[in-house]
Amino acid sequence: MSAADRQTRAARAISPVVTPAPDAATRSTLQPTPDGTLLRLVHRGLPSPEACAAHEEGWKHYVQRLAVRAEGRDPGPDHWM
Repeated sequence: MSAADRQTRAARAISPVVTPAPDAATRSTLQPTPDGTLLRLVHRGLPSPEACAAHEEGWKHYVQRLAVRAEGRDPGPDHWM
């Protein structure tokens, strides 16, 4: 699979994102880099600092799993599910 195909599959895997707060919105972009692909993710409009912290933890967890998958490996069972 080409790098462009992997990038397209990764973009589809993270968009659209459902958020619990009605005013929350996410935006993700993928940009090729010499070492692979840079994912830039912005999540705005969360209702509190606690919600921001919880979502940051969640995004880190799932983006790490996505990166493993994008490399063609199996991230294994998701202990959060």
